[in-house]
Amino acid sequence: MGESWTDIVAHLRGQRLLAPQSLQERLLSLSDPKSVIEAAAALNLSGGMLTATMLDDMVAHTQDGGAPTTAVPPSSGQV
Repeated sequence: MGESWTDIVAHLRGQRLLAPQSLQERLLSLSDPKSVIEAAAALNLSGGMLTATMLDDMVAHTQDGGAPTTAVPPSSGQV
């Protein structure tokens, strides 16, 4: 486990995010919750209630080295 729940909540507040209790265990299990939470700003997710989808995007963003996770699907090649 990475950080205490108190520390995680402090990081979330820094991004103006609230986490529902349903995501508490998942956040606690992250090895580096601070980096994941900081990804919210890069993904324009700051402010409001954290959702599982938002958390998925934040985790993917940190694992991909900062690549966007909500990319537009590739085109069919037709113009």
